Order: sequence, then C-alpha cells, then structure tokens
Amino acid sequence: MYYEAMGFQPNMAPAMAFFFLPVVFVMLFVVVLPLEAAMRALFATPTKSKQAFFIGTSYALLLVWWAFPNHWWLMIICNPVVCRWFIR
Repeated sequence: MYYEAMGFQPNMAPAMAFFFLPVVFVMLFVVVLPLEAAMRALFATPTKSKQAFFIGTSYALLLVWWAFPNHWWLMIICNPVVCRWFIR
C-alpha cells in the first residue's frame, strides 16, 4: 500500500524483506550495541521506561532509510544522540 500511495513500483516481492530481516538485525546490532555503550558513558542512563522506549525507538529509526527511503530525514531528526540530548 505504501508503494502504491507513493507511486512506486516494487522491484522485488515484499516477502524478501522478511527473508533478509535476520541480516538486517545483525547489522543493526553491530551498530547499536557499541553506540549504546558509548551513549551510556557520555550521557546518563535512562531512568524511566518512557525514556528508554523513546531511545529504543530512535535506534529503530536508523532503518528508515532502508524501509522508507523518502523519509530519510526522520533519521536525522530523531537519532539516538539527539534523543539522549533531548532527554537530558
């Protein structure tokens, strides 16, 4: 539905995203785990569950360039560094 609304034609079957999902998760963890360790060293650890949810969501937005290329700017606005600074 997203591709139809944006006027795009998908180049592969949507099921391919589920096939490559483990590879994407591994790549995300390779980025997220060291980044989270660095962020906890530089900033305070989130004390409330809402803060942790907000920061966790920002890590998921690192994949927006892959899933929704037209919304790449969300990654710049809501990234883990900006979220930590905002919460602090």
